[in-house]
Amino acid sequence: MAGRFRLERLLHVRERVRQLRQNEAAALAAEVRRLERAREELVAAREQQGRDEARALAGAPLAADDFAIGRRYDRGLAEDAERCVEEHAATSAALVAKREQVTGARQEERKLERIRDAHERRRAEDAARADGRALDEHAIQTHRRKGE
Repeated sequence: MAGRFRLERLLHVRERVRQLRQNEAAALAAEVRRLERAREELVAAREQQGRDEARALAGAPLAADDFAIGRRYDRGLAEDAERCVEEHAATSAALVAKREQVTGARQEERKLERIRDAHERRRAEDAARADGRALDEHAIQTHRRKGE
């Protein structure tokens, strides 16, 4: 059992992969937050457009072309907000999946760490036994020399 733990390299690679997945999860979480803010901004812009349109109507009748432009703008904002909702849902699902991957990777690392720790304990026990045998052999040799 002497020597280096053979799975140490695998453990190191798994740790790096987990770290990369954690970085990906952090990027996905940032994207989720960005999409939430973007949707809120679109909703606020849409509400502001509605208030502006209501104020314009209160002052004077609105021309058909101006009304059509306002409706197209509102429809565009609504479509953008809907796209944000869809992207948010997809990104949130990807984030959940990525977090599950990170959890699974960490569990694998812990399993390898436990195997490594057991290996190191066995190696230390073997070394202690070898030291004990060497001391016993030395004591026997010393006893034999005294007896001669």
